[in-house]
Amino acid sequence: MTLSLTRRLIDELNEQDVEYCHWKSNCRVDGVFSGETDIDLLVGQGSVAQFHRIIFNLEFKAAELPDSDESHSVVHFYGFDEASGILVHLHVYYRVITGGSILKNYHLPIEGMLLENTTAVNGLKVPDRAAELGLFVIRKMIEHGTAVELLMVRREIDEVRDEIDWLLGDDPMATIERACVVIRKWLPTIDPDLLRSGIGVLRDSNSLARLFGVARRFRRALESYQLHGWVASECLLVYRFGMKVFHRFFVRNRTHTFRSGGIVIAITGPEATGKSTVVNELQDWLGEHFTLKMLHAGKPPSSWLTWLPNRLTPLLRRTMRNFRTTNIEADLQDAENDVGSQSQRPRGLRLVVYAVRSLMIAFDRKTVLGQAYRRASCGTIVICDRYPSRRVGAMDSAQLDPQAEDVQASKFCSRVARIENHIYETIPQPNVAIQLTVSADIAVERDRARSKSKKGCEGEDYVRRRHKQAEKQEYALSHAVRIDTSQPIESSLLAIKKAIWSQV
Repeated sequence: MTLSLTRRLIDELNEQDVEYCHWKSNCRVDGVFSGETDIDLLVGQGSVAQFHRIIFNLEFKAAELPDSDESHSVVHFYGFDEASGILVHLHVYYRVITGGSILKNYHLPIEGMLLENTTAVNGLKVPDRAAELGLFVIRKMIEHGTAVELLMVRREIDEVRDEIDWLLGDDPMATIERACVVIRKWLPTIDPDLLRSGIGVLRDSNSLARLFGVARRFRRALESYQLHGWVASECLLVYRFGMKVFHRFFVRNRTHTFRSGGIVIAITGPEATGKSTVVNELQDWLGEHFTLKMLHAGKPPSSWLTWLPNRLTPLLRRTMRNFRTTNIEADLQDAENDVGSQSQRPRGLRLVVYAVRSLMIAFDRKTVLGQAYRRASCGTIVICDRYPSRRVGAMDSAQLDPQAEDVQASKFCSRVARIENHIYETIPQPNVAIQLTVSADIAVERDRARSKSKKGCEGEDYVRRRHKQAEKQEYALSHAVRIDTSQPIESSLLAIKKAIWSQV
């Protein structure tokens, strides 16, 4: 299977005579067409501007690794295949910058070698196998040339041998001789005997000492192509190894960020519209490639100010059921609809408790969403499960109306209502608001089906009440998109992904 976006990209590059090739890992080139692996393109210097026009017309977006050791000659772009929803990763090289897995410290001036004699695989230009073999051996020898990286890449030796066997093809001796000739032409410091030794030790030797010794000979032969001197490269190697260990155990998130910055995405909607499913799918879709933060704004974590009161809330629910937030909101909605007695409206201590609880939630939401926007400003994609709007009475929004008669009757509650409303007004609106919708009847049926498999569902009255609250949500300052989740989940997810990709 070839993704539509990948096919369009290849066709455009070929039709406009862009000088390029897919310069490495062509033994696994099938994954390029299906979107399973990165597209590693080398682009000729004279075609860079033309290449950029093509990929930006196809709506690829620039991304980068934080604190990356890659040079400005190596960049990343991501595209969205609208037919499948798959993200296509372009790893673009304008020069051959290579080295170990920790430090890319060599610029090998062999771009012409790779670009001048290409063949096509399903339309995609790839280098001559002999040239790719020679470069592959050099790259692997550089990687094995330090003690730290030797132990890291040794785990991949079986894959290395499989790729060498694939590159050698049906006539290994002839391919090796052609590789020696072409590498000698472009990299005169690499002696043919040294290249043969590199091929032999990678294919057959299980001795780390021998492998390390041959790798050091390669590094000495390539000293003139180093980007950093010996002292600087050793210091950088130690520093980046330390950072790699730190990120491995403490950060755990070494993924890309968009050069255009981060974004806050709100997934909103009432019960039984599929919010949790959508949030989990988006986490899988974006989290594989980008720095991602997941937040739950409907039930925010306690802040320093609300931690102790929130610890006491479960006790209050058990001992004073009439003070539960859901019961009070039900009474408010019944009164609003002129259903039931006005005497059921919260008054006195019941209203005070509800007001304080609403203010605490407002404070916690502002705290967590403030953190979300700080993260987004640093490039993180933030996905929020639920999000407040600026309309009083809407779901997950301000619940105290300062103009309500009951609120105005109490100076304390009136003051709390004004503070609560002000807090919600100061919470920034999301960049993208995905509002999931479904009819209340369908939601009730889904809730019933869900209640058969797990406990804790709130029941029909609660679901219908939450739907009425969700109808009030407005995000006038956001890119808001309504998605009907009564359609198949695949269609809903594709529409959501399109809406998000248009804004990143």
